[in-house]
Amino acid sequence: MYKHTKDIPSTDVINLPSKSRYLMFVIFLGLSFSQSMDQGAVAGNTKEIKRHFHIDDLRLGSLGSIVFIGNTIGCILTFCLINRVNRKYLMLIASTITCINYFIFTQIKFYPLILLCRFLSGMTQSYNAIYLPVWCDQFGIYKNRALFIALGQIVSPLGYISGYVISMMIHWRTAYFVSLSLLMFHVVMIMFVNKKLFSSTLMPLKRKQ
Repeated sequence: MYKHTKDIPSTDVINLPSKSRYLMFVIFLGLSFSQSMDQGAVAGNTKEIKRHFHIDDLRLGSLGSIVFIGNTIGCILTFCLINRVNRKYLMLIASTITCINYFIFTQIKFYPLILLCRFLSGMTQSYNAIYLPVWCDQFGIYKNRALFIALGQIVSPLGYISGYVISMMIHWRTAYFVSLSLLMFHVVMIMFVNKKLFSSTLMPLKRKQ
């Protein structure tokens, strides 16, 4: 039998103000929301997207499905890197790549390139999807951890719906520009976040006496 030596965060985390942790949590929610708008934007106006890129149903389906292939590979890479590379830098790199992919997708009509952008978007989005529950468990206010995790799961479908509605009612590129603007805003905020809010606080396991 094993147990954690303590069921509380490390001293560094305890010394961090609750407001800092709430701010970080809001940043995570914003990232999840804006990244989820991507899929909703494509689904909300398929006819216009087909016309814009001059593609058929098969290629349109590939644009949607290749994101999940990238997401699968991204999850594996995240597992390999999350404890080896600075987590703050990982998030900055992943979010920045996502921003670049979104911009290219709205500006270029060369199909192989936009397919690559969709694949890379799936890879980079996986980091936040994996790390958010981990962060909530490690850094969330103790009594609100379950609420933090629940809210983290809710924002993704809300982002999808928002992207879908904007794409359907206005234009699919508008949905991407809104998503891109939100992502860039949160990337700037992450730059100024205390690095302690990204470091691991898991306690070592000891054999129960």
